[in-house]
Amino acid sequence: MINITDLVMKFLKSIPLHPLLWALFPPLALLGNNISQVSPGDAVRTLLASLLLALILWGMLRLVLRDWRRAALVVTAFLVLFFSYGHIYHLLEDRLVLGVNLGRHRFLLILFALLMLAVIIWVVRARDVLRVTTALNLIGVLAIIFPLYQVISYQVRTAIPPGAAPQASLLAEIAGLKVPQGNSPPDIYYIILDSYTRADTLSNHFSYDNSSFLEALKKDGFYIAACSQSNYSYTTLSLVSSLNFNYLNDINAGLQAGGKDETAAYPYLFNNAVTYTLRQMGYRFVSFESGFSPTELRNADIYYSQESDWLGILLEDGINPFEAMQLNTSAGMFLYELSPHLPARIQKFLSLDTAYVVHRNRILYTLNRLERIASVPGPKFVFVHILAPHNPFVFGPNGEYIERKTPFTLNDDRDVVLFQDYANGYRDQVTYLNQRMLAIVDDLIKGSSQPPIIILQGDHGVPRLPGWNDTILNAYYLPGGGEAALYPGISPVNTFRVIFDQYFAGQLSLLPDASCTTNATKDPLGCQPVIDPNPSCTP
Repeated sequence: MINITDLVMKFLKSIPLHPLLWALFPPLALLGNNISQVSPGDAVRTLLASLLLALILWGMLRLVLRDWRRAALVVTAFLVLFFSYGHIYHLLEDRLVLGVNLGRHRFLLILFALLMLAVIIWVVRARDVLRVTTALNLIGVLAIIFPLYQVISYQVRTAIPPGAAPQASLLAEIAGLKVPQGNSPPDIYYIILDSYTRADTLSNHFSYDNSSFLEALKKDGFYIAACSQSNYSYTTLSLVSSLNFNYLNDINAGLQAGGKDETAAYPYLFNNAVTYTLRQMGYRFVSFESGFSPTELRNADIYYSQESDWLGILLEDGINPFEAMQLNTSAGMFLYELSPHLPARIQKFLSLDTAYVVHRNRILYTLNRLERIASVPGPKFVFVHILAPHNPFVFGPNGEYIERKTPFTLNDDRDVVLFQDYANGYRDQVTYLNQRMLAIVDDLIKGSSQPPIIILQGDHGVPRLPGWNDTILNAYYLPGGGEAALYPGISPVNTFRVIFDQYFAGQLSLLPDASCTTNATKDPLGCQPVIDPNPSCTP
């Protein structure tokens, strides 16, 4: 009888796979740790480039050392040092040891060169490298298992069949909803402006007067909920709640404090009760690529995206945000240092700005497409998540391009470490968004055969303002008297309860407008109640 374990061990001893495994591990690890924010397609070129680098080095060293196992050991050592360089550099950056800043290339390069030299000397002198080959093969296999598990399990957890019914408890609430006889169903636009905060917060913390924008909305017929707060302080939890018009623990008993994984809530975003209900009444669902994978609802009837196909990804002109992160955490960061001395085409491809341009162009694409979306035959439910005024800041007050100096990230933006820098960038993006939103709202209203329903809403407030980080913009265009059901403190959880009651013969009672903050690390599904910081908004 064949012993499979013995065959595997014999294979791992005889075939040095570890250079390929260690070429795959860094991109897979970065992808696994960021899988909720990036698409696997973003990592394709990095994975291929890493494998190609390993194979070229392996082939060259095989000619020099005349032993493919020894050559493989040198390649693996190089890859480990190459991909760890950026992490160590940033760990030591600006840290003093005995008055010396060790986070400098001149120190680290010498250290890494000495380590590489030591490996080469050992490889050349070693009598037997079979045991080391086997060990590195095993470690490499084990190393890639966890990131692969992260990527695959995320895809499995979030893969919901289109049209699947929501929870039974929600089905009971929406069972009686219908388009009243003789009425034509209005188009519904749910536009989420990420981190767009309330007028009083803008005034108190940003010295920004937003009254002209709000008055213009009011003139168009909008109701502004001046005391509105988000129900949750993170995008995904907030939208799961609003699109299922319930608090998390009422959507599913497992979505409550003590839950270990925020992604447990994602299926209720991808297959939310609002979309299901409107589809049952004949609506088409329209959504957009956002750049934040949990809110990219690709099961829409119409999905707008600048992404093309796998060939388009491979031929993309310039690095994407994932590739910028990979370069910044490896010795690839030297490409940025050497960029001024490289050919112009390579400079353009490697530009730090490229990832920000991708982000900026995605937002512009969405804004431009929204201006024409009313012409799409209805009835339709349009869901839009725009990653602004959330940083990174890429728009000036009139849409000017903002040059960036650090690698792309959606969090911990190193160009705006100081709050004053953050405030300046945030104000500018609010100013630009205001201009665009007023034009879009005008196009939606004028371009519709009958008055549409429009909601402009922040998913949460500004994370850098403890106590005020749930205060949000919440503006409603509810034609035909629908605004009569609104009130200053209405929160997103009640948004579609009002809409369904006012326009679809619903009898959904309003829920208490509660707001909470969440510890994303220790208790991602927990909820610490938040009292409105503005005394005039507190009952």
